Amino acid sequence: IGAQSAPPRKDIPAIAKAANGAIVSIIMSNKDGNATSEGTGFFINEDGYILTNYHVIEGIEDEHSVPTVKLRGGALLAVNELRARNKERDIAIIKVNGKFPAVTLGDSDKLQVGEEVVAIGNPLSLESTVSNGIVSAIRTIEKEGGRFLQITAPISPGSSGGPLFNMRGEVIGITTSKVEGGENLNFAIPINDVRGLLLESEGPA
Repeated sequence: IGAQSAPPRKDIPAIAKAANGAIVSIIMSNKDGNATSEGTGFFINEDGYILTNYHVIEGIEDEHSVPTVKLRGGALLAVNELRARNKERDIAIIKVNGKFPAVTLGDSDKLQVGEEVVAIGNPLSLESTVSNGIVSAIRTIEKEGGRFLQITAPISPGSSGGPLFNMRGEVIGITTSKVEGGENLNFAIPINDVRGLLLESEGPA
């Protein structure tokens, strides 16, 4: 008695509608301005901090590639800085200027195998593609840096860096297509594995 109740369960359309505006495309271009790759990211706070996979923005540090953030309505924003990254874990936080709607982060340690999840991403430039499935396993893959959520929701290369939601509309993972030997399997990085990077991103750049 007196414990806080968990957020109510939502249906998939409600989760997708609430996330609208918080999910972006990240377009990498060469110095000639030609797009070379595209992935997904999502705002983790209203101050323009975007979480994604490191491989989505790979090349930003040696200036071989220039990232641009595309909002749901089509507006393009320059990336101001790389706030934090962990190459081994394949996660990064970039920042753009402005105020934006953000997702709510959940607790991935509370996930159970068999639990329903919803992935939203931009595969092959098909923006805000929604897919659902279940958590089919929780695995540790040492050569890929740690724990992964194995999910049945399909993940395509352009979906990399997108949010994975539980049925309360909380982000509990980052979808990734970059797991060796996992081309026909779908994986997400547990959101709790990102907590340290979030703290790092809030400090001086």
